[in-house]
Amino acid sequence: MFPTGRFRARNRSASFLDHPERGYTFTESMLQLLIFSFFSLFSLAFLVWAGQTAVHLGDPSAVEWELFRREFSEYLKETDGIAVPEGGKGVSVRRGGVVIDIEEFKDGALLRKRVDRKGHEPMLTDVSSASFALEGHRLNLEVVFGNGRERRTTHTITFRNGEE
Repeated sequence: MFPTGRFRARNRSASFLDHPERGYTFTESMLQLLIFSFFSLFSLAFLVWAGQTAVHLGDPSAVEWELFRREFSEYLKETDGIAVPEGGKGVSVRRGGVVIDIEEFKDGALLRKRVDRKGHEPMLTDVSSASFALEGHRLNLEVVFGNGRERRTTHTITFRNGEE
């Protein structure tokens, strides 16, 4: 029913090099093992990096903290004056005739921003406590979040009229 002589099966080797023995040599196996090792090493390095990155990106307080720091530093550039009230629970910044207050609200539930003592804009939430300290041309801020994590930052204050 099926002719057996017409189609011949070819003898193919698993080797990518073509030599007369048509076999799989030790050198080829070592080369393939080396290539596999490099791929494994780079895959492992990527997985470790991705795992560490996921930990930082998965923490919403870290992202909120960085956004707060960047916005807060903008208010400290080219100011007309700055004051930290007694107790260090907030800071008042004068810029162009406007007073911007950044302070604790509701016994440390959040940090809020007020413009000319009006309004209420939350800047940082889930805050257990915050402490502002003015040292020359630097403002130190220490924040303790509700989960117990502490964050500190120092910002340089620049004045419009040079020195204050």
